[in-house]
Amino acid sequence: MPAIVNDAHGGVSQHCPIVERVRTPGLHMTLIKNFRSLLFAGGALALLSACSEADVVSAGNPGPVTVGGGGGGAPAPGGATALDFIPAVGCPSGTQSRNQTIGTTVIDVCALVTGTITTDVSLPLGVYAIDGAVYVGNDNADSATLEIAAGSVLYGASGNDYIVISRGSQIDAQGTPTAPIVFTSANDVAEATNEAAVTTVVSDAASNGNPEANGEWGGLIISGNAPINDCNDDMQPGGRVDCIKFGEGQSGPFGGADTTDNSGTLRYVRVQYAGFRVNDEDELNGIALQGTGSGTTIEFVQVHNNLDDGFEWFGGNTNVRWAVVTGAGDDSFDWTDGWQGNVQFAVVQQSDARGDRGIEADNRNGTNDDMPRSAPNFANYTFIGTQDTGMVLRRGTGGDFINGVITGFQDAGIDIDDDATAALVGTGELTFNSLLVAGNAENLETDGDAGDAATVTAFNADPNNTIAAGVTLDGLFPGPTEEAVTAADPTSFDSFMMPADYVGAFAPGTTATSASNWAANWTVGLPFDQADACPDGTIETNSAVPAGRPEERVCLLSSSANITEDITLTRGNLYQLQGAVFIGEDNANSARLTIDPGVTVFGISGNDYIVISRGSQIFSNGTPNAPVVFTSFADINGQNTGANADANGQWGGLIISGNAPINDCNDDVQPGGRVDCIKFGEGQSGPFGGADPNDDSGDITYTRVQFAGFRVNDEDELNGIAFQGVGDGGTYDFIQVHNNLDDGLEWFGGTANASHVVVTGSGDDSLDWTDGWTGNIQYAIVVQSAARGDRGIEGDNRNGTNDDLPRSNPTISNYTLIGTQDTGMVLRRGTAGLYANGVITGFGDAGIDIDDDATAALVGADELNFRSLLVTGNNENIESGDGDAGDTAALTAFNEAGSNNVDGGSAAADLAVGADDTGIAAALVPVPSGNVDAVTPTDPTAFGPFFQSGSYAGAVENDADNWYVGWTFGL
Repeated sequence: MPAIVNDAHGGVSQHCPIVERVRTPGLHMTLIKNFRSLLFAGGALALLSACSEADVVSAGNPGPVTVGGGGGGAPAPGGATALDFIPAVGCPSGTQSRNQTIGTTVIDVCALVTGTITTDVSLPLGVYAIDGAVYVGNDNADSATLEIAAGSVLYGASGNDYIVISRGSQIDAQGTPTAPIVFTSANDVAEATNEAAVTTVVSDAASNGNPEANGEWGGLIISGNAPINDCNDDMQPGGRVDCIKFGEGQSGPFGGADTTDNSGTLRYVRVQYAGFRVNDEDELNGIALQGTGSGTTIEFVQVHNNLDDGFEWFGGNTNVRWAVVTGAGDDSFDWTDGWQGNVQFAVVQQSDARGDRGIEADNRNGTNDDMPRSAPNFANYTFIGTQDTGMVLRRGTGGDFINGVITGFQDAGIDIDDDATAALVGTGELTFNSLLVAGNAENLETDGDAGDAATVTAFNADPNNTIAAGVTLDGLFPGPTEEAVTAADPTSFDSFMMPADYVGAFAPGTTATSASNWAANWTVGLPFDQADACPDGTIETNSAVPAGRPEERVCLLSSSANITEDITLTRGNLYQLQGAVFIGEDNANSARLTIDPGVTVFGISGNDYIVISRGSQIFSNGTPNAPVVFTSFADINGQNTGANADANGQWGGLIISGNAPINDCNDDVQPGGRVDCIKFGEGQSGPFGGADPNDDSGDITYTRVQFAGFRVNDEDELNGIAFQGVGDGGTYDFIQVHNNLDDGLEWFGGTANASHVVVTGSGDDSLDWTDGWTGNIQYAIVVQSAARGDRGIEGDNRNGTNDDLPRSNPTISNYTLIGTQDTGMVLRRGTAGLYANGVITGFGDAGIDIDDDATAALVGADELNFRSLLVTGNNENIESGDGDAGDTAALTAFNEAGSNNVDGGSAAADLAVGADDTGIAAALVPVPSGNVDAVTPTDPTAFGPFFQSGSYAGAVENDADNWYVGWTFGL
C-alpha cells in the first residue's frame, strides 16, 4: 500500500470609527464552500489596532464542525493559502476586520484590538484575533463582560497579545465537551492548508507541527477584588479594600476585601501555546487568577504548552474543578499571596523536554507568615512527571493535600522547602491525606534541611499515605496499586468538594471513552489520546500516518477471515479495510464491532467495505466534536480537494443486515415477515430478513460515511449505508452520507428508525427504501450536488409485485430536500407512508411524483398522506406530465382538506445561512415570515412515541437550531 500523506480532513482606551463588513449569504444549496463550518479551532496573526461597531447577531446553540476531507481555501496571490473567518454579517461589535499575512497564509478575521473595552462584547461562534493587550473594563469602573460562544477560537500572534479581565468586569466563556472554547496562537493554525484543515491542526497537541511549541502569544489574566496579602503599601494584615498589587504584564491592580467576588466563568476552555517572558521576574502564565473571588467559576479548563506556569493564583479565593495542565515550561499549578481556594480533580502531564514542579506553592516571598495565609485544599489529582519535583511547598504556605498520585518526577515527589512551611506541620495547617507517591527519583525530598523532617512527619501522620516502587496507572487511569490506597473523604475538608472515594483524578473503571473520563474529547496532549498498539482483530501495517494527524499507526481489517469475536477500534489509530470485512457469520459466531469517537476507517477501492451480519452488531458512537468517519484512501491521501472535491465511489460502504421482516422472500412465498423470508444482499453481503421487528443491530451516532459506493453491475450497487432487514432495537441518530456513488441511505425492509440524518452529493437517490420498510425518520437534510443526483426520496414497496406484505409504510417528519436534479420525492411500486412537515425545493423535474397505479390506489385508502408540506421552486411542484393515475393521486393527496400543504409556485424556499454563522455555509434556516412560515405545521408527536416535538416545516426550526453543526461535512 502506498504511504498515506496529508489528510484533507496599562491599557489605553481607544475610540475608532464604525467599520462594518457585510456579505450577502447565498441561498443556493450546491456544495457551498466549507470554511464557515470550521469554528472549533483556528486563527492567524493580528497586529493592527482598531475596533468596530458591526451588529451582533444571535449566537444560537453552536457547535464545531469536524471535517474529514475535501474543501480547500482559495488561493491567495503568490501561491499563498487564504483563510476567511469573517461572518457573512460582518464583524461583531467590539471587533474589527483584519486582513493578515502569516508566512504564506493570508487570513481575513475579526479582531479584539489593543485598548479597553468598556461596554459588553458578545462574540458569536467564530474565530477571532487578539491584537495587543486587550483590557475588559477599567479598574472597578466602566465594567464590561466579554462573552464568548461555545466552540469559538481566539488567538494571538506574539507575547504582546493577551486578554486582561479588570477588577469589576467579567469573562463569560462557556464551551461544551464537544465545543470547547480555545485560546491559541497564530502559528498553531497558520500551517493549515485550507479552512477544512484548521480543526485538525488546532485539535492536535502541536503548534505548526511542533509538539513542544510554547510562548507563541500572551495568555489570559483575570483580576478581582478578593483578599491578598502582598499589599502595595506593605501594611499587614492584608485582605483590606486598600490592599492591592499590580499584576504581571502591566495588567493593572488586583486585590480587595470581597471573598465572594465574581470575575466570571470559564467552562470547557483550553489555553494553549501561551506565556511570554517580559523579564526574569515578569512572565505571563496560561491563566493568571489575580485576587479573584469564590464567585468566579473555573471548571473543565486546560492549559497546554505554556512557556511559564499553567495556572497561577495570586491570592484570592477562587476554586477550580476538573483542571488539566500539559507541557508547562515551568510549574503546572502555582500559588502565592494568600490563596485560600480549592482544587478538585486535576491532571498534570509534564513534557519530556521541559518543566519544573507539578505544584509550586508559596504564601509570600520574603515575609512568609503574612496574612491571609495561602491555605488551599487540593484533592483528587494525578501528576505524571518527567522533570524536577511533584509538589514543592515553601514560603509559609499551608494547605490540605488529599487523594493524590505523584509519580515520575526526576528530583522528588514531595518537598517541604523551608522553615516557615515546616513549622505548620503538626498544627493542622499543612496535612497530607491519602497520597500515593511512587516511582520518583526520591519520593520524599532529603535536602538536609528542616523541611525534610517535616515532610516525613506530615507524610507519616496519615497511615493511608503510601510510598510504592511504581504505579499501575493505565495512562492516567487507576490500576491495582492506586485502588489499594484508602481514600480520604474530600467533603470533610470543604463544602466545595464533591464525594470521591478514590485517589487520583479519575475513578476506578475509567477508560478513554467512559462517562467517568471527564477529560475526554475537549483536551489535548493526554496519554489516552493515543492507542498503545493495533487492537486485537487488526494487523499493524508499515504505512505512514499523514503529518499533522493525531494517530500513531495504520491498522488493517482484512477480509481473509470473518471477525467472530468482539473488536474495538480504539482512538489513536487509522484503520484500513482490505476487501469485504464481515462482522460475525449469519446468526452464528456473532460479534460486536465497537468504534471509539474520533476514529477514521478507510477503504482503497470499491471492493473494500464492512458487512454487519445478522445477529452481530455495530456500535459506531462518535461525538459532535469527534465523529466516527468512514472514508476513502483518496480522501486520507489528500486527493479529494479542488477539482476532485466532488469525488465519489472510491470505496464500498457500510452494510448492516438484520432479522426484521421483509417482503421479498427468496422462496417468493407471501406474505413476508416470516423467519424463513430472507433475501441475499447486494455486494454478496449475505442473507437478511426474518420475523423479529425489534431486532437490534447496534447503534450508530455521530458517524459520517463519505466518498463511498461501488457499482458491482447495473443491478448491484453499494449504498453509503444499507439497512437490510434491520430492526428497531438499534439507534441510528446523527448520521451523514456524503458523495456516495449510488444511494445515500437505503432501507431494504425492516423496521429501523433514523433521526438527524444528512445526505449530501449522492450520485443516485439520497433516501431510498423497498422490500417493506416500516420505520420512521425525523429531521433529515438532503442537499444534492450541482453535478449529479436523482431523487431526494425514492420510495418503493416491491418491484414487480407492488402489493406484497408487509407493505413499505414509513412515517417521515421534519425534512428539507434541496435539489438540483430530477425529483424531490418519488413514491412508487406500492409504497404507503405519511410525509409531514417537509420542505421540497429546487428540483429540476418535480417536487412530488406518485409514479404508478399501485401507489396511487393508496391515496383513496388513506394509506398515503401528505401533511404540512411546502413544495416550492421546483420545475413542477406536483408532477403532472406523466399522464398517469399517479398525477391525479398526487394532487388529490396534496390538496386534501386539512392537510395544510402549500404549493409555493416558482419561488424557491425562503431559506438562509444561519445569521450567527454557526459553521454551515448553507441555506437551511427558514427566514422569518418567509414562505416556510406559510405552512401550518402538524405536531409529529401525534405520529407515535418515536417522534419528538417539532411543529415546524423542514429539518431546521430557526437560527438557534444547530443539530447539524459540529459533525457534518460538505454543507
